[in-house]
Amino acid sequence: FYQAYKAIAHGDLQNRFLPLEHLKEQSKQSYFTKVIPLAIIHSDYESITNEAFQNNTIRKDSDGFLTRTNNNPVFEQKHITLTAPLRSSSKGLQTSFVLSASNIFNTTDRVIESIQVDFNDGAGFRNIVLDQNIVVDYLEAGKKEITFKLTLDSDETIIRHSNIEITYSNADLHALFNRVITTFNASITPDLSPYGETVSYPGTGEYEVYLSADNVLDKPIFLVDGFDPGDGRDITGLYDLLGFDDNGTTSNLGDLVRTEGFDVVILNFPIYTRTADAAVIDGGVDFIERNAMLLVELINTINAQKVGTAENVIIGPSMGGLISRYALNYMENQNMNHETRLWISFDAPHHGANVPIGFQHQFNFLAFGLDDFWVLGDQNVEELQPIIDGMLKSSAARQMLTDQFEPHITNSDGVTFNSSLALPRAHPFKAVLDARMNGLTASGFPELTRNIAIINGSGVNNRYPDNTVNANNLNPGTRILNANINVMTGADLKVETFFTPNAGTQIQTSKVHLDFAWWFPLANDRINNADSRAFTYSNGVDAASGGL
Repeated sequence: FYQAYKAIAHGDLQNRFLPLEHLKEQSKQSYFTKVIPLAIIHSDYESITNEAFQNNTIRKDSDGFLTRTNNNPVFEQKHITLTAPLRSSSKGLQTSFVLSASNIFNTTDRVIESIQVDFNDGAGFRNIVLDQNIVVDYLEAGKKEITFKLTLDSDETIIRHSNIEITYSNADLHALFNRVITTFNASITPDLSPYGETVSYPGTGEYEVYLSADNVLDKPIFLVDGFDPGDGRDITGLYDLLGFDDNGTTSNLGDLVRTEGFDVVILNFPIYTRTADAAVIDGGVDFIERNAMLLVELINTINAQKVGTAENVIIGPSMGGLISRYALNYMENQNMNHETRLWISFDAPHHGANVPIGFQHQFNFLAFGLDDFWVLGDQNVEELQPIIDGMLKSSAARQMLTDQFEPHITNSDGVTFNSSLALPRAHPFKAVLDARMNGLTASGFPELTRNIAIINGSGVNNRYPDNTVNANNLNPGTRILNANINVMTGADLKVETFFTPNAGTQIQTSKVHLDFAWWFPLANDRINNADSRAFTYSNGVDAASGGL
């Protein structure tokens, strides 16, 4: 919806559209208001025909202006109608929507006389009153298809569809399944000023206790969530991840340990709002220190509630391994009794995480490097921007990645890699975290626990296979993406991505070519590539089989 809105608004010389950022701000504010805005585009527009370019009826003159060489028709009339909620997901079976009059962008000469919407809640179509909240009660979570019916003054009816993902709220889970998920705040506020934060705030988390058959909290095993943009893996999802195939039988590790008398405590870092600075915080990609203080809070809470003297077990998968390591280190540094006998770090990136730098370059370029196409305007891919802003530039990604795209960019365009900075480069946040983590205890790890590390790799350098029939090994320098995408008539996007190279060598790991046909005068080809060089002592880690 955003991509189409931006394109139509750019060509509207009467300025009848709000800035796209206005719609994005509405989406953000809906986390505070708990009301999801709807929007409608109903627009006529003209575009220059391909034939006008191909037969030279339209050409670019020496001064860079488009000129018409004859009286042949050059425009074709087109129409677009789009409808959408301005959020892709919402938490809670009772969901409120609103369609504001200012969010109906009708640039045609036809009047929309009525708007009806079926929210897929079993109630069928309902007449929409503009600027009034619509309360919808869903019976179950899942993807909901929202159907809009627009009736015009010509009696024409237009049907459009869009989707929203509805998930259970904690209150829903309690009412429907008698589950108790507790939302809590940390009482300890970490100092985040080394990261440039002018004000440090405590975090907000949520946890659930799955008791064993005796229904007594006496043998806690903590499971700490890891890197999770958008909270796509909630507490239910975390518990389900403990499932495994036991010789053809589906089993769950959580269920098994509970039959042995242990209690499972799951800590999740949700999306939440912070009124102090009107911020929406994605806890799953937040600062590791802030999430660690939530774990400290939870350990203290459970220790105060549990019966008996059994000590805790703490399991940290992925980034959860770093969060739990920091939390235990902190408690030992502060002489706080964590009452923990065993810490299990499962595939945690203690020496840094990796996302292929070729993909980082490509996503960032396509998200933010296509904003100056002359009369075509801003062609940045809106759908990729949350991947950059909410994932690769998140606080947690900056703290973990051994090779992060931002330090490679010195050009003012914000997307072009400096070819002289081809070696892996971490964001400055990583050095800050490493120093703080290692400074809490003599070893940099918890020292009053038994520590076990498990890797999710072969351990013997077995290679990952590619997806060809021959299942060839994925090695340093392997091309992993080769795509030619028809963007529109007269324009193809060609992208190639390669794994980082062998030790001491340098290759192109990302190639992006937006290729315009010879007859298309509205834009020039756009090429943006990136080189990567491996350290002399190690192959690039993209092709590593794990356990480095």
